[in-house]
Amino acid sequence: MAGHLVRYRVAGAGPPVVLVHGLGGTARWWAATEAALARAHRVIVPDLPGFGYSVGGRPFALADAPEVLGGLVDRVAGGRAGLVGHSFGALVSLAVAAERPRAVERLALIGCPVRTASPALLGNALPALRTVLELPPAAALMVAWDIATRSPAALLRAAGEILARAGDPGLEVAPPVPTLVVWGARDALVPIGGAGWVARALPGARVRVIAGAGHVPMLDRPDELNRELLDFLGPR
Repeated sequence: MAGHLVRYRVAGAGPPVVLVHGLGGTARWWAATEAALARAHRVIVPDLPGFGYSVGGRPFALADAPEVLGGLVDRVAGGRAGLVGHSFGALVSLAVAAERPRAVERLALIGCPVRTASPALLGNALPALRTVLELPPAAALMVAWDIATRSPAALLRAAGEILARAGDPGLEVAPPVPTLVVWGARDALVPIGGAGWVARALPGARVRVIAGAGHVPMLDRPDELNRELLDFLGPR
């Protein structure tokens, strides 16, 4: 799609939902959420270009999001789907909703990195390490392996894009799409103070804070996150 290679998997049947991973992530970070949503939805889980097994093709940038992720929605979801994005994937999903709102049924943003722990790349290194170390052991091993072996170059490129925005999500107006924003109460990478940005930029959004969760709630608090998503997306 748009010169990019996108590997994805599909599970379940019903209204389509696309799960979009974050920095260094892969589709397998969504395993528990995919299983929960697939009981009532057709769940599409891609590896973004440059991440996971979607290697090859030209480098992926946020500007490509509407064409790449929107193209996936067109091809696999019949032109309209719910989007659930985590971290960098939340910015990707938000970009699609802003440019192609008719393609987005509902929008859920998890740990959206409008404000990171530090404006400098190295300043986020310790919060990132803390995020991994506070995950359950099996999840921590998976995250560390995926970052180290599948996507280090793409991670650094995307992190540079996020930091270059200096907290500006690039929105002129809020997308006219029902929106859920989820934060982990213990998120070390995207501190909960970002709620102020939501109040300004997405005034109609539903905001939920998951107690005890860090930056990757699909891995450290999957049951709580899945309840929020199922309630928001619902069978429709």
